[in-house]
Amino acid sequence: MLGFIIFSFKIIVSAILGALISYNPKDDYKKSKIIETSLISIFSTSVIALTKQLSVNGDNLSMGFGLLTVFISIIFLSKSLAFEKRIIWYFAAISGSIIGSGYIFQASILILLIYIILHNSETLLNYFNSEYENNEDNSIENI
Repeated sequence: MLGFIIFSFKIIVSAILGALISYNPKDDYKKSKIIETSLISIFSTSVIALTKQLSVNGDNLSMGFGLLTVFISIIFLSKSLAFEKRIIWYFAAISGSIIGSGYIFQASILILLIYIILHNSETLLNYFNSEYENNEDNSIENI
């Protein structure tokens, strides 16, 4: 019974974190993008959690097959997508795999970092670009 409760908790957390990857409050509400990444994360979590439960005495061969199954299926399903959407799907699969392994806090940090990069990319690029331009100007003035 405890295994069922833990599995259910992993699936719920995976659905929430998977949906967070595609959620953008500034953009129009894209329900299909949110559902896609949430389902990919749930799929990864369920496969990895199941192979972890079925592995006997730390046998990591089944975990390897689980990871291989997840990533082959994601590669096969996303081969016709644009680069940005493929990367988002890969990160949803990676976070789902991490959650399925039991590392929920680490997956949360990964999703938070991805969310910040995806939704603040222009601000970050402008910041780095302005620092680069300021460094060039200062070196010329010092001469």
